[in-house]
Amino acid sequence: MAAVPARRRGLVALARRETARVLKLWTQTVAAPILSSFLFIVVFGLSLGTRIDAVDGISYDM
Repeated sequence: MAAVPARRRGLVALARRETARVLKLWTQTVAAPILSSFLFIVVFGLSLGTRIDAVDGISYDM
């Protein structure tokens, strides 16, 4: 039964280390994917938005 607390301690240590790593590089791990997704939506929304027909009277760009 002593292995369970040791595993939990290892899991907590790993989670803390990975959280610190993500927060240290937040521009690469958080901001970059958000910006990339936003640009993808904007570019394809502007380029394809005029080609998509209205559905039930609601246009794509509403």
